[in-house]
Amino acid sequence: MLTVNIWEMIILAILQGLSEFLPISSSGHLVILESLLGIQKDNITLEIALHFGTLLAILIVFWDDIRMILKKFFRLKQFQEDQEVRLFYYIILASVPAALVGILAKKPLEQLFGMPRLTALMLILTGLFLLLTRVFNKTPRKELSFPMAFLIGIAQAVAIIPGISRSGMTVGTSRMLGLSPQRSVSFSFLLAIPAISGAAILEVLSIRQGTFKAINLPIYLTGVIVAMAVGIVALKLLIKFVQKEKLYVFGIYCLFIGLFFLFLY
Repeated sequence: MLTVNIWEMIILAILQGLSEFLPISSSGHLVILESLLGIQKDNITLEIALHFGTLLAILIVFWDDIRMILKKFFRLKQFQEDQEVRLFYYIILASVPAALVGILAKKPLEQLFGMPRLTALMLILTGLFLLLTRVFNKTPRKELSFPMAFLIGIAQAVAIIPGISRSGMTVGTSRMLGLSPQRSVSFSFLLAIPAISGAAILEVLSIRQGTFKAINLPIYLTGVIVAMAVGIVALKLLIKFVQKEKLYVFGIYCLFIGLFFLFLY
C-alpha cells in the first residue's frame, strides 16, 4: 500500500504542479523525489491524484479555447473554413503516437520509472534539447498543419520516458517548426488533455479492486488541490517565458539537475 503522509503529499503536489507545466519533466522529478523520500507503493493512486490536479489546471487556464473548439465542432462547421475545427482534428492526430506507445509498451515503460539513474540521463537530454530552441527563435512563423501536428505528437510520445519533459518536447518542437509562441503553448497543453486523461484511465483500469477503499481521502484531495493551484501559476509563468523566447532557461536547469542526480546515484 502507498505510504505517504500529508506533508509528503504537499511536497509531491507542488513538484507535480511546477514540473508538469514548466519544461523540467514532472515524471523525472517524481521518480527521483520518491526514491529520495523512500515512498513505497504497489498502486498508482498517487500519480492519478496529482495528474488529475494538473488536468484541472489546464481546463481552467484554457477553458475559453476548449469551449470554443467544442462549440464550433459540434455545430458541424466545415473543416476548411474554421481554425478551431481544424485544431480539434490536429489534437486527435497528434494524440495517436503517445496513445499507441502507452498501450503497446505499457509494461516496459513502467519498468523505466524504477530507474533514477536513467531518469537523470533523460533530464540531461531534455536540457540539451531546450538549449537548442534558442537557435530557432528566428524561424519564420507558420500555421499549424497535419504534418506538423503529427511531428509534435511524436515528440509527446517520446516524453513518456521519465526525465523527458512533455511540455518541453511539444513546445520546443512547435517553436522549431515555426509555430508562434502563443500557438506553441496552447497546442501543447490542449494536446495534454487527452494524453493525461488517457493515461489516468489506463491506470484506473489497472488498479486492484478495493484499493480506493484503503486510501486516506483528505490527503489525496489535498494533493489534487495543491497540484491544481500550483499548476495554474506554473502554466501562466511558462506562457510568459515562451513569449519572451526564454524557453532555453529551463534547459540550463534540466542540465544541471540531471548532472547532479546522475552523480548522486
